[in-house]
Amino acid sequence: MINEEKALLRATSLRDFFIARDAPEMADAYQSLIKSVKTAAPIPADWKDIEFAFNRLFVGPNSLPSPPFASVYIDSEPQIMSPSTIRIRQIYGMLGLTSPYEGSLPDDHLSLELDASIHFKTALNRNDSAELRGLWRYFLVDHLGLWIPQFVNRVLSTKGVPQAILFAVNQLKDWLKEEISAVPTVEQVNL
Repeated sequence: MINEEKALLRATSLRDFFIARDAPEMADAYQSLIKSVKTAAPIPADWKDIEFAFNRLFVGPNSLPSPPFASVYIDSEPQIMSPSTIRIRQIYGMLGLTSPYEGSLPDDHLSLELDASIHFKTALNRNDSAELRGLWRYFLVDHLGLWIPQFVNRVLSTKGVPQAILFAVNQLKDWLKEEISAVPTVEQVNL
């Protein structure tokens, strides 16, 4: 159970980091992330510089080197608010979720998808049904597992990314890998 709590805390910290609006919110989420993984991490000297780099990578106003939206990586034409975004909105609806940012932030933003992951895990702990497990498997393996590695690679291949952002992105990669490895294969589910 401790590993489950650790995974939820890491997902929550990552969600908060990638939705942060300013340097203080980023710093708080980063400290929470460090605590969740209990590992050494680079301690930034100036969060304002990290906020600038974060905005350059993920927010704009210019073209983003690493857009934090699934549709950019999944759809044949990289665009925001595509059919894959609508599909994710439908999955949120199946969980009883709606985006608090509807109309201002696409539903397939990384932080919203991490939030949905947290809700999935909580729901599975309360009611472990075959339908919910199947939907979680699809969301995790066939959706997050498809685009997050591409997102991570884009960030890692961008020059001048601060160590704090690289740490968060590597934690995202590790979180996804651990979550996918914990999901039973289809053959295991059918046994």
